[in-house]
Amino acid sequence: MIISHSHKFIFIKPRKVAGTTIELKLSPYLEGGDLATPIEPHEEHLRQLKNGVIIAKIRQHNKFGLPLRLRDHSTLKKAYLTLEKKVRNYRVITACRNPWDRAVSQFFWSYRKKNMLKQDFATQKYAFNKFTKLYGPTNWLNLFYGRKRQRQLNSSHLYTINNKVRANFVVRYEHLETDLFTLKKLLCFPDDTLTKNYTTKSTFRPAESRNWQKFYDSDTKDLVENCCAREIRCFNYSFEGNTKLLGPYLTPDVN
Repeated sequence: MIISHSHKFIFIKPRKVAGTTIELKLSPYLEGGDLATPIEPHEEHLRQLKNGVIIAKIRQHNKFGLPLRLRDHSTLKKAYLTLEKKVRNYRVITACRNPWDRAVSQFFWSYRKKNMLKQDFATQKYAFNKFTKLYGPTNWLNLFYGRKRQRQLNSSHLYTINNKVRANFVVRYEHLETDLFTLKKLLCFPDDTLTKNYTTKSTFRPAESRNWQKFYDSDTKDLVENCCAREIRCFNYSFEGNTKLLGPYLTPDVN
């Protein structure tokens, strides 16, 4: 997450959408007093910063004195609760990715310590089937206990409040460089902005898994479709990955 008071924007960081790459590209243009939450220790050294930029988990207290803390993947709602009126009029930037593709990427990241990369495809597909069903749509029992299992697959909760979209600009993973160039113009960054290339976390997923469709059966395909219906609708994603995407600009839902 980035809170830029100098450029008046908030970057909400979903999982497995090149979020760290986006952060690294935005970081050199933050000014003193801007805030950013830490990224993975082995990637933090790649970040280029000016003096005075604060890299830390952002801690505040609410009006009742209870602690609030913003982390890497915190929600926009929590950012508003933590920083209150100071950031309410800031532009909200986030990122998205084809949900079926992202689910496969999230699976390999979540199982990175279980040697999943070296397993045969049948084992990978079986484990992926279990993964999607574990982190699929939340049922009534999960709601009763306050569990939010679907956050591993569904990113839209990060930039919605009261079920209304609050993002202004969404960097699409499939058009990463084009959308970052557009974002540069939107934020009035200098012409040399966002030019350095970064590759992060790319070694946790086998190259052959880029054909994500083969990991699915009809049940898991429908499960992700139901879980991520908002994102699929907002950006016109398809399971085949061959549709023309909507975005990157969004009109936030009115209050």
